[in-house]
Amino acid sequence: QNGQTYPANIIGRDEETDLAVLKINQTNGLVPLPIGNSDSMEIGDWAIAIGSPYGLGNSFSVGVISGRNRDLQSGRFDDFLQTDAAINSGNSGGPLLNEKGELIGVNTAIVANSRGGGSVGIGFAIPSNLVRKVANDIIKNGYVIRGYAGFRARACAPNECNGVVISAIADNGPAAKAGMRVNDTYFQAGQTNITDPRHLARIVSNSPIGSHLRIDGYRGQKR
Repeated sequence: QNGQTYPANIIGRDEETDLAVLKINQTNGLVPLPIGNSDSMEIGDWAIAIGSPYGLGNSFSVGVISGRNRDLQSGRFDDFLQTDAAINSGNSGGPLLNEKGELIGVNTAIVANSRGGGSVGIGFAIPSNLVRKVANDIIKNGYVIRGYAGFRARACAPNECNGVVISAIADNGPAAKAGMRVNDTYFQAGQTNITDPRHLARIVSNSPIGSHLRIDGYRGQKR
């Protein structure tokens, strides 16, 4: 905003989330945005987007959080915040803020109309808690560390079960060694109820390497 240009180095990037970490060496008093807790955001909370839509720099739009945990089929760990704050081409990479001015997301995508036009009131942002983890991993290691369990799951069919059904297990992987089997059904991981396969994938990926994760479910009629 002050008209200055700052050289930066790319520290690392994560293709799964389309995020990168850049380091500016000469900040000249620049102050970073405080990072808020995206998990605390509820539907109806105020949301503010700042960006450069169509080259119109420092544009400011206001709306609300209109959805959570959205899956856009863009990656294995999709978990977007949805907002009706106007987001257009040029907003991507800009901040989504709460009413305290804290970063709660990074604007990433929109639903466009049939003619490929601009905002129709449905925009998406990567939650700040995911941004924080990805950034911290890249800064510390140069890449993102994610837990791996070695299984594939599908959603339960209506009246079949609650949670997910295991559909495949990798040979000699952690899940196989722990005794998981195809057609097991699981409804809880740790203290969290499992809502769908991507939800479980996020829980596993966020688990530290080498840690133990308790999962509860059924094999046939036996818990």
